[in-house]
Amino acid sequence: MRIDETLTGDAPVMPADADTAVTLAQKMFTPTAQGDGFQQKYFDAIQSDPNVVMEHGELARLFVLDNLQARTRGNRDGVRLGSSRSETQRSSAPF
Repeated sequence: MRIDETLTGDAPVMPADADTAVTLAQKMFTPTAQGDGFQQKYFDAIQSDPNVVMEHGELARLFVLDNLQARTRGNRDGVRLGSSRSETQRSSAPF
């Protein structure tokens, strides 16, 4: 819902908005039996459906790619988009 509000609002989408969206998505798509309702259902789906495992692998690859590209952009022009390593570790995201 937060992403939808940002995209449909009058204010332009800023790099910080993209950073927040990626961080939230990483957290949301971290399967865990102890997480919120969605994370628990996602965990169960991964345990029971090989297709979900394959799609999760692709999503994880995209998150890793985004993090690598963000680091490259940050090294080039001093602006870093995407989650920092410490944020990712705090959220327990496997990406």
